[in-house]
Amino acid sequence: APGDAETVWDAVMESGESYALRPAGNVALEMVRIEAGLLLIDADFTSAKQTMFAVQKSTPYELGLGWTVKLGKEYFVGQEALREEKARGAAKATVGLEIDIKALEKIYARFAMPLHLPYTAWNDSIPLYSDDEGRSHVGKATSGAWSPILKRYVVIGRVASAHGGIGTKLRMEVHVEGERFTVPAVVVPMPFFDPPRKKE
Repeated sequence: APGDAETVWDAVMESGESYALRPAGNVALEMVRIEAGLLLIDADFTSAKQTMFAVQKSTPYELGLGWTVKLGKEYFVGQEALREEKARGAAKATVGLEIDIKALEKIYARFAMPLHLPYTAWNDSIPLYSDDEGRSHVGKATSGAWSPILKRYVVIGRVASAHGGIGTKLRMEVHVEGERFTVPAVVVPMPFFDPPRKKE
């Protein structure tokens, strides 16, 4: 009941004290889900029920979720297509990216401004390129955040599989004062933050 909310809150906080329980809102949850490399529907991918165009579709293998597919079970819709995709390899890869903040800082310095990092996590479609000039489009960044724990600017993206290998150098589009630039990014393993205690 609403009248019991304060009592319940106090009891939960007191019980969780030995576990270092802390209250957290949506802003913090969005940041930690990116650090954990967890994909968010309608941000990092569009659900099959919501897609209206072929370009919006994605498969479990493209999302890095191939481990959820059990090809050996009884027939299910899409089973043969998934078998074929697994055999040939996915066309796209969902990847972790680390943005070069020193290069980003230099872009802001052109405007006599200090480095600006996102205050909160973002979800958007931001172009990714394989060349410095931003002409060879290879995918998009879908979510990103400055991680205060890792002290890194981390991003989840989707790229053509040929550009999804760990260590691949890409460029992410940024806009500063209405001007377009690209900033270096490198493909890194996900999850970005994977503490041992998470699995205990």
